[in-house]
Amino acid sequence: MRKRDKLIISLLVIVVMIAVVGIFLNKGISYGEFSNSYLTSTSDGDRSFFSHTNDMEADSGKSFDFGKFDGRWSLMEFTSPKNNKITITDDTKINNGKFIVVILDPNYNIISKTSYNNKTSLNFTTSKQGKYIIRIAGKKASGHFGIKIDSASGIDIKYNDFFG
Repeated sequence: MRKRDKLIISLLVIVVMIAVVGIFLNKGISYGEFSNSYLTSTSDGDRSFFSHTNDMEADSGKSFDFGKFDGRWSLMEFTSPKNNKITITDDTKINNGKFIVVILDPNYNIISKTSYNNKTSLNFTTSKQGKYIIRIAGKKASGHFGIKIDSASGIDIKYNDFFG
């Protein structure tokens, strides 16, 4: 009986360990796509749109309608001097799915992370000279993206192509 009890206890421990590992891996897959480490990665990774229409770029902003966006995309970058006052006006409206806009500093630290459906305005002062990034991340997200950047001093805005 002693051997049998040890065998049963060993099997139970193995089953519990498999269950714990499975739960941990599932949680990492389900929630990892919007973790801070995912959003602050130096590369964009895979991304896709089912539809991408009404794309408009201006000197100080970008807007477009989209359907079923998955992945992350650093769609805008701006180069700013130190101590520059920046205002980002965001008029994004999401109809379906999950969608986040992240503002990253030159070291890929998060300045702002916003989930949607409100018009928001973000004001901040650049802590250092360099390239700041506006990145979007989504999971089956559909809606309208609209963002405008204003600054006290001049900034250079670069729009990154979806396929580039």
